[in-house]
Amino acid sequence: MMYLLIFVLGIVFVAVVFPLLNILVEYIDAIKTVKISSMSVEIAENNSIIEELSSKAEPSSVSAIGFQCQEPVDDCEEEEEDKEHGIIKGRVGF
Repeated sequence: MMYLLIFVLGIVFVAVVFPLLNILVEYIDAIKTVKISSMSVEIAENNSIIEELSSKAEPSSVSAIGFQCQEPVDDCEEEEEDKEHGIIKGRVGF
């Protein structure tokens, strides 16, 4: 008789307590997700403020994120020096 009572209590435990524990875990997970998303929104707002301030302070033309366009280098000076010394260099590429 005692084994039957333990069996029934086990079935009730599985049928009632496990779903309640599942709901509790989902609630805790939802709270954690809300906190993480609020931190992400705050970080995005701060990044936009920093970007705005840096663009006002230092205007520059950029060709890619983090890379500035450099002025083209004139190679004509090297060619003129080589012609004066009578050296002919073979060009590779364009």
